[in-house]
Amino acid sequence: MQPITRTEAIQSNLNDIALVCDGTLIDETRDQAVQHIIKYQEDMKRRYDRRLRRRQFKPGDWVLRRVSRLHEQGKLGENWEGPFIIDRLASKGSYFLRTLEGDIIEKPWNAFHLRKFYH
Repeated sequence: MQPITRTEAIQSNLNDIALVCDGTLIDETRDQAVQHIIKYQEDMKRRYDRRLRRRQFKPGDWVLRRVSRLHEQGKLGENWEGPFIIDRLASKGSYFLRTLEGDIIEKPWNAFHLRKFYH
């Protein structure tokens, strides 16, 4: 087989040196990309948290609960049901509710799905 010009022009020792240099440059580029991603994610979190409206309730507050879509009666059905009374805090951001008759609802509700009711 006849060697072609490209294979005759290659110098293997220079090729090895170039591969080592490229290996170190790849590590540096990867580190820079990771730092850029971390900075971007922190910036996005800061922007999100700035616009976020936290909903906090105290035991005894009256709230409305978002209607779950499974029991909704079409798109013209009510979006909120209630009122309910906050019984106690379940965990950070979720609450146990009590009906006006005094029955406690077993499932805790996230504050995102609750809205203050003014009576």
